[in-house]
Amino acid sequence: MGCPLAPSARFGLVIAALAALSTLAAVGCATPKTVVEVPPCADRVDISGQAQRLAPRRFELDHTFDLVFTKSELTFKGRGEPQTLTLENDRPDPVRAVVGAGLTVAGVLLAGTAWWDVTAGGRDPFEERPFYEALWGAGMIGVGALALSTGWHPDRSYVEWEGACPAGDAAPGLAVETR
Repeated sequence: MGCPLAPSARFGLVIAALAALSTLAAVGCATPKTVVEVPPCADRVDISGQAQRLAPRRFELDHTFDLVFTKSELTFKGRGEPQTLTLENDRPDPVRAVVGAGLTVAGVLLAGTAWWDVTAGGRDPFEERPFYEALWGAGMIGVGALALSTGWHPDRSYVEWEGACPAGDAAPGLAVETR
């Protein structure tokens, strides 16, 4: 049994669906970032995670691939004891959460439709319709789960270490080491 829509209408629906998926993917990949100000007494900074240096004492942490409840750590050593700042990634990116949830729900609906076509409709699982419903459904569930589990970030977008340096204890240079 063929599709009741004309070929041009089917082509238009496919183009619209691809455009919608591309837009959702681009919006879902928007990344939260955290800017960290390093105190002037730091001689060296060790950073774990993705970081970009914005200024001599300012870094931007990228949370694109940060999983749920992971931590970003910055350790700096001045003239005293090493100090560590730990930022817990316990906040989901709202856009990514909505896109991920939408893709997961749509994927579950497609996979459920494929299952229904096979069990109640008596179709062969390798017929065109249930096969592609299951394939697209599984793909959307996977992408949705990936979007829901990544992009988590701390509750602050700007972090400045206050009171970390003794008065007048500023280091001339700053060595940065990423792990």
